[in-house]
Amino acid sequence: MVAWLLYKAGLDPGFMIGGITGGFGTNNRVSDGPVFVVEGDEYDTAYFDKGPKFLHYLPTSAAITNIEFDHADIYADIEAIELAFTRFVKTIPQTGRLLIPDSQARPARVARETAANVWTFGVSEGADVRASDLRVDSEGTHFTLHLPGERPMETKLSIWGDHNLMNALTAAGLAYSAGATVEAIVEALPTFCLPKKRQELRGVVADIPVVDDFAHHPTAITETIRATRERYPGRRVLALFEVESNTSRRRIFQDDFGAALGSADRVWFCQPHEKADNLPEAERLDLRELVEALNNSGTSAEVIGDIDQLAAAVAAEARPHEDVILAMSGRDFHGIHGKVLSNLGVHHG
Repeated sequence: MVAWLLYKAGLDPGFMIGGITGGFGTNNRVSDGPVFVVEGDEYDTAYFDKGPKFLHYLPTSAAITNIEFDHADIYADIEAIELAFTRFVKTIPQTGRLLIPDSQARPARVARETAANVWTFGVSEGADVRASDLRVDSEGTHFTLHLPGERPMETKLSIWGDHNLMNALTAAGLAYSAGATVEAIVEALPTFCLPKKRQELRGVVADIPVVDDFAHHPTAITETIRATRERYPGRRVLALFEVESNTSRRRIFQDDFGAALGSADRVWFCQPHEKADNLPEAERLDLRELVEALNNSGTSAEVIGDIDQLAAAVAAEARPHEDVILAMSGRDFHGIHGKVLSNLGVHHG
């Protein structure tokens, strides 16, 4: 989103992003412009460098969207992750800028360690970069953008979800810091398209949308389901989830996955993805226990190991005009989206 705003503002940015972008259709761009945008996080750099990748970038300005426990294969606890972010903010120069959410304690604590100028973003009156007059409809998320020293201006996102609104405020603040005008920013925001595997509509059959998303952490699942409900109000959310990432395969998120997936109306799982990492059985997510917890809490859930059988079962249950199918995985989910669409065609074509 930062790269797109800068591009539409005429600043000709280069970028390296961990996904196929919606606007550019690629994950990288080389240019002669004055700004280069890098997506980095606290995960390891490479198999031979287990340090956080974002410590290599030395940014002029940066943003922290959140700090929570993730990457349990790399970090022992949330304190270790916070330490990594503390090291990161110390790489930003005094002449730079750091954006942090206005409602989270850990980013605020980390931000005390930077020499850079700090802006907060959010929806509260005290945020430096904020949104007001929020309204969600079939076209997306409408709001008024407030940037420091500028008059408020109305704009919108053609996407849904609180996390995307926070991303928009983050991107607006960084783009503005890099030289984009507020006029260019509010004009560009409605044209932004999400990357591949981020609330990506893969097809519609009999008015049953099939959506693909990368979500594999409990918080991401919660926000993605919430955004899906905003996009398709009044519909049941039929959720499919593949346990495949280093995060999702671990028992440490056992209860959190139950709470997150419990916000769907119906849940299916395929067999968990196996990796040659010798993860002890006692540390693995217990899928049988998770399914039982979901059913006990009132959300019908089951495991169908075979992908073809899973796709057929989901399509058979889906109701035209009433449901949306959301399949979440950090991989291609064995082509489940196309298989579901084909089965929907058989049942409702």
